[in-house]
Amino acid sequence: FLSADRVDAGGDCHAAVAGVADPRRPALEIPAWILKPFAAMAIPPRIVLITGCVRDVAATLRYELQRFQQALCDVQEVRWFLVESDSEDDTPSVLAALAEEMESFRFKVLGQLRQRWPECTERIAHCRNHYLDELRSPRHQDVDVVVIADFDGVCNVFSQEAWQSAWIRDDWAFCTANQKGLYYDIWALRHPEWCPDDCWQQYRLLCASGMVAKEALHQAVYSRMVDVPRDSDWIEVDSAFGGLAIYRRKALLAGRYTGIDTAGGAICEHVSLHERIRVDGGRIFINPRLINTGLTLHTARAIASRLRRTV
Repeated sequence: FLSADRVDAGGDCHAAVAGVADPRRPALEIPAWILKPFAAMAIPPRIVLITGCVRDVAATLRYELQRFQQALCDVQEVRWFLVESDSEDDTPSVLAALAEEMESFRFKVLGQLRQRWPECTERIAHCRNHYLDELRSPRHQDVDVVVIADFDGVCNVFSQEAWQSAWIRDDWAFCTANQKGLYYDIWALRHPEWCPDDCWQQYRLLCASGMVAKEALHQAVYSRMVDVPRDSDWIEVDSAFGGLAIYRRKALLAGRYTGIDTAGGAICEHVSLHERIRVDGGRIFINPRLINTGLTLHTARAIASRLRRTV
C-alpha cells in the first residue's frame, strides 16, 4: 500500500509502495492496482536471447556479459546480439573479439549516426529496431524469451535470484526491473495513477505555465521516483523499462520502437513498442524482485532535489 511515511520531503502525493505499515499512523486503504492476483507458475525458458544497444563500453562490456551469464546459469542456451553505434572507444573491436570467442555471440556495428539522426531518441529507436529485426529472423524462431538490457552499468546487481523471480507467474507478456531505493525510469513509465503522461512533456507544460524550472522538474519527474519494496506484489503498467526487461518472444514480433512524435519532438522510444504489446492483449508488469541496480545518476539528482526542498 501507499505509506504516508514514504511521501517525499516536499509533501508530494506520489508516495512509495511500502511493505510494512507504521503502527504510529492509521492504516491506509490498499489501492486496487496493487491487488493483482498471482497467476500460475511459469515454465522457465530453454533458449534465451540477450540483446541491447551499446556505445563506449569497451572497458566494461566483458564484466557486464559475465554478470548476465552468472544470473542465467540455469538456462540451457543463451544467445547474444548487441547493436553498436556512435562509440568513440574500441567497442567495435571488443565486440568482434567476443564473437570470435563465443559461438553464441553476434553483433552489428552501425557506426556514427549522429549526423543522420541528431535526436538521441530517434537514433536509439533506429538501433533498437535492428535487434527486433534480428529476433524475427529464422535463426531465432526457437527462442523462448528475450532479455533486453542497457549495458551502461545499470544492471550491476542483476543476479540469479532476480532472474528466477520472473517465473513465479505466467500471465505477463514482459516484466521489467526494479531498483534498490528509488525507481528511476520515469520517462518509460506509464501508469494511470503513478505516471499517466510523458514526464518531460509535463515538465515543459509546467515551465510554460510560469512555474520555475526546478519546481517543474521536481513535480514532473523527481516526485514520481518512489521506493518500490522488493516484497511488493507485481505492479501492472502500460509501459516500463528500468534498464532491464524480460519479454516473451511472441510479444516482440509486431511492434517497433519510435523515438520522435509527429511534430519531431523527442519521446521515449519504449512506449510505442509497449502500446502495440498492450493492443495485442499482452500484460506488462514491474517485477519488484527483479532488481538490477541501486543508486543511479537519475535517483541521486532526485534525492538532492528533495533535500533542497527541506532547507
